[in-house]
Amino acid sequence: MGNGQTWVQLGLPGTETSITLVNWFPKMPAGCIEGLVIGSEDIAKEVKELNAKGIKMSELQNTPWGIFSHFTDPDGNGWMLHQSRAM
Repeated sequence: MGNGQTWVQLGLPGTETSITLVNWFPKMPAGCIEGLVIGSEDIAKEVKELNAKGIKMSELQNTPWGIFSHFTDPDGNGWMLHQSRAM
């Protein structure tokens, strides 16, 4: 990722579930469960629907590796929606 940032994604071929390990979020020390990621095929639509249901989503964050939006649940857990970029 550059600048001392690391991204490692682990998953099995043919599955839709993977685990991603990163090191650039101050609230995500090694071993934490902060930042659970849910894949999305239409993140803008889903963020709009979640906001309409009272879930406060962050603004869409465009990155070279995808589009993200995050929210915190009532228990303080951090969640992210992620839409991959076409390769």
